Amino acid sequence: MGLDKGDRVRHPTFGTGVVRRKLVLQSVVVQFDGTPHLARTLRLSELEPTEAVNGRNAEHGPAPRTEYRPRLERDEAWQTLEALRLGVVPARGVRDYTVAREEELANVAALLAEGAGCRVLWGDYGAGKTHLLDAAEQLALEQGFATARITLDPRENALHHPLRLYRHVADSVRSAEQVAPGFEALFERLGESPDHYRPDGARASRFFSPYLHALRHGDAEQIGWLRDYARGDNVGAVEVNQVLARLRWSGLGVLRMSDYRTYGRMYVHLVGTLACWCADAGTRGLVLLFDEVERVDALAMDDRQYAFEVLRHYAAVTMDAADLAFDPESLYKGGHEVHRALPLRFKESQPLVTLFALTPLEEIRRQFESLTSSPAYDLRLAPLRPALLAELVERIAALYERAYAGHSVSAAVRGSVCRRIAEDHEGGHDSFRDAVRSTVFQLDADRLG
Repeated sequence: MGLDKGDRVRHPTFGTGVVRRKLVLQSVVVQFDGTPHLARTLRLSELEPTEAVNGRNAEHGPAPRTEYRPRLERDEAWQTLEALRLGVVPARGVRDYTVAREEELANVAALLAEGAGCRVLWGDYGAGKTHLLDAAEQLALEQGFATARITLDPRENALHHPLRLYRHVADSVRSAEQVAPGFEALFERLGESPDHYRPDGARASRFFSPYLHALRHGDAEQIGWLRDYARGDNVGAVEVNQVLARLRWSGLGVLRMSDYRTYGRMYVHLVGTLACWCADAGTRGLVLLFDEVERVDALAMDDRQYAFEVLRHYAAVTMDAADLAFDPESLYKGGHEVHRALPLRFKESQPLVTLFALTPLEEIRRQFESLTSSPAYDLRLAPLRPALLAELVERIAALYERAYAGHSVSAAVRGSVCRRIAEDHEGGHDSFRDAVRSTVFQLDADRLG
């Protein structure tokens, strides 16, 4: 059986779908109607053609154009479009307008199925790295993970300041059920667990268990002290331990949290603990999404070295030991015995996934080779191709018609929008996000006259 891209097929388990890509060894990538966000690689022998192969059918003539149908309800589609107008990431629907990333999203889905690990998204400016992180985050939330999104900045949120980095993780962590981000809602689910609130509990943490103890026995001010400490705020360890003494905490006192660049070990241990506690609270673990990692290239030489030292800590806990280009025991362990005694991992097996998105600048590539030489962690993103713009317009038009019942986007308008964003693309506006937002605005102009 010969199949080409665009042919409709049927699978006994997954139902009907369309061939998106031909592979070697008699295999193809198929996007199924029931799960458009997750393409599958299958052998030709597992598939059978539907009414048309290569666009032909002897009885029915040419196969009709496949019409995309979004998964979202009307109010969800409207909210997605409103977020796009504002230039923010929608709460849902990112994958409904994602084109030509089936293979990459399938790779991320496989990583999430493993429940732990790392991927590095390499792509030039405009390749859609941020958009793929958006889609990966929604996929992770839908599959039951907690997520934390970190956009790096050389001044406010830099890798060489590990405390600030940890604080951003603690502030942005969320699950699908949460209205507002933050670790508090997840930790409150563990408030009645002796394994977590007791200092000798099986899942006890020197950093987090005192907060649960305060939740059980403290007033609002005392709880506030321990909450601020757990999120990495600038509160003194001496004052926090005095609060714990008044609450009759019987465990060890809390450790001072410092923003010194050499404390990467302590904060990777904290993030691992957070991942385990997120899983204990009912999620599948924690997914960290780092955007604009290449901005470490703007740092001074010493700061850049410290930044990659922090990245090596994250690699040590999310990559297979056999793939590491360094010995994890060689990482700096801190200036005091109590910090040197902290293990890199809270638990040997911890549900922590990391995705790093970065532009392949020469210095960045060279530095990443000091983490691993294995290509198993790499995802290479090609820029948005002009040929894909028509599919992008089709998907957003389908969302638009779902959001505005009774409004139909004509073929003429679709063609006009496609030509306009193609001109923008040729003029250098090649970011995926720019093309999406421009499409929405042009559809608004058509609807509003």
